[in-house]
Amino acid sequence: MHRFLSISIALVAIAGCNGTMSGTCSSSGECRAGESCVDGVCRVRGDGAVGDASDPRALASVRVEPATATITSIDDAPATQSFRLIATRNDGTEHDATATAYWSTGSMRLGAIASTGTFTASGVAGGVVTVNARLASGSDVLSANATLEIVVERSVFGEGVDPATTPGRFGAPVAGDPSAATIVYPLEGAVMPQNVAPPDVQWQPVGAAGDVFRVRLTKPHATIIAYLAHAGDAFRHAWLVDRDAWRAIAESDADDDVRIEIDRLESATSRVVAGAAPRSMRLARGSLFGRVYFWDLSAGRTESIDPVSAARAVVVPAPAPAPSGGRCIACHTVSRDGRWLWGVREGDNAGMQFDLTTPLGADPAPTRNSPVAAPITMGTYDPTGTMLIGSAGWSGPMVIVDASTGTSVGAAGLPGAGTSFPSWSPGEGDRIAFMGEVAVAPDSHPIDGDVYVMPRTSTAPLAFGAPTKIHEGSTLAGAPEGGTADSHPVWSPDAQVLVFQHGPRTFSFVPGTHDVPAGALYRIAPDGTNLVRLDTLNGGPTGASSYFPTFAPYVTDEREGARYYWVAFYSRRDYGNTIAGTQGRGLRQLWVAAIDATAPAGSDPSLVPYWLPGQSTGVHNIAAYWAPEPCRVTGSSCATSAECCSETCEEGPDGAPVCVPPPETECRRGGMTCGSDEDCCDGATCIGNVCIEPPV
Repeated sequence: MHRFLSISIALVAIAGCNGTMSGTCSSSGECRAGESCVDGVCRVRGDGAVGDASDPRALASVRVEPATATITSIDDAPATQSFRLIATRNDGTEHDATATAYWSTGSMRLGAIASTGTFTASGVAGGVVTVNARLASGSDVLSANATLEIVVERSVFGEGVDPATTPGRFGAPVAGDPSAATIVYPLEGAVMPQNVAPPDVQWQPVGAAGDVFRVRLTKPHATIIAYLAHAGDAFRHAWLVDRDAWRAIAESDADDDVRIEIDRLESATSRVVAGAAPRSMRLARGSLFGRVYFWDLSAGRTESIDPVSAARAVVVPAPAPAPSGGRCIACHTVSRDGRWLWGVREGDNAGMQFDLTTPLGADPAPTRNSPVAAPITMGTYDPTGTMLIGSAGWSGPMVIVDASTGTSVGAAGLPGAGTSFPSWSPGEGDRIAFMGEVAVAPDSHPIDGDVYVMPRTSTAPLAFGAPTKIHEGSTLAGAPEGGTADSHPVWSPDAQVLVFQHGPRTFSFVPGTHDVPAGALYRIAPDGTNLVRLDTLNGGPTGASSYFPTFAPYVTDEREGARYYWVAFYSRRDYGNTIAGTQGRGLRQLWVAAIDATAPAGSDPSLVPYWLPGQSTGVHNIAAYWAPEPCRVTGSSCATSAECCSETCEEGPDGAPVCVPPPETECRRGGMTCGSDEDCCDGATCIGNVCIEPPV
């Protein structure tokens, strides 16, 4: 493929230095006699700031030239602009001070400026950056700032497209044609993390072999154009955005929407048919990491996806067989530190734990504990990763087990019956949310239930207080999804919010039938206040195909002080078109939506979701658990450095090897794994086993 780059730069200079302030200004002409404009403020000359006014050769001010400039780079050719610093003396004479000035930029992300005053754009992204020039004048320093506006353009040419002639064939598009391309993915208004894998832009199949589609992704300072040839039946009517091109879009204009347009050049008539309507989506400032662990129903196994690279992997290929021969692991959950995975083996319902920081490719896959028949159907780990809480069956008593042995742990106050889907709160681990007063259908699946929260009252001995019903499922019987079953309550990473599923059943199928029960997600505070249907996430006020929520372990900082939670869930809604996507097939696929933690009470805090990249579109994927990177945190035992989040395993105080922070000169940069804040370079924080840098 071929790429082209175009960069434009605009400059506005402002003079400045230090001295006695008199008033604001944009130039010395606005100041009183004997004053100069310095850093936007009128300052008195002769006080040591810019030289004595009685000395006609003393410097009065500096400015950058040119004030405005545009440069263009094609096909990754270097894009440069030379600046001059002009110094003005008290007598009005000027001289070029470029060579003796100190040049700098506020950020190296968009490019760098040399000591000669030549700025070179990186070509990676567009936006605005400040360039500063400083000049010594005796014991004083004069400075001038310049604002650089950088615009990036790239073109990508698919197989069978002539880069020399194709762009010129796209004349003025004809609007309103019934054969116009209609975009079906991304969804209108979708919000994705800044670092997520590129989307697969899809449109409804249209046109004929030989036609060429022009896909345009634009922001104020970035334009990406892809030319794709319709190659016949094998054509996907989609473009999986080139990673380098996507980076240019993602890193440009952080607070602006991405606009997507698709035009089509008809090979038979040479006319250009304008797209039906553009789509807009937005990239959040925050980034997500970790792994999403899910159940591939078709293969009957647990898999994981890296949300950054979209790489998919089998997690537990084959545990030791049950006496009946079953080797399938289902009903999985993952510890909050990302190290442990617990599942139930087919055939004997034996609870089994796997260490995700060790290779699991052996046959059978190694388990942490010998398989122990533990009465857990769906469970979650406590914050320490040492215990799990679950229910015995879909409506049984609540049970806590030792994760390393699978044996029951005694705890006072646990409900004796009618519970399902318990969720242990993060942080202090002082609360349990669960589905209570469960009623089941003849197939044993829950069809009625409420959301409860139960406090932990003691850790030694372990004990819990009386549960409080915070929501009754029957109160939503008149909702678009119907039903009386509240289920799958899950905690936000800061334990301030719960999200749960509501509908006629807890699952999106009825055994032995083709029925598809509806489902929708709701937000509620742990005290039962601020119940809100997540209409935007659900697909609108009547949307009813959202199931099994789980929170990512990250809360991202966004523009204007907003903070986003991120919720993964599965849905039978259409993804994309019939060729590249799942349109019309009702396949269960994983989606992710942001929830604004700062939204006003009573308002819908959810944003339009995106499809989790990396999934197979030919299978059912359900039960997502989002966990940090699978690595061992600081202080954990280790055999090799590769096991540690810090990638440093050394001898500990007792002589045994443990994970420790890396040497200061090898600090972990943003996006790299970490075991504590100590591992990360200055400015970054260790969150969910990954060094997170502040948003740009």
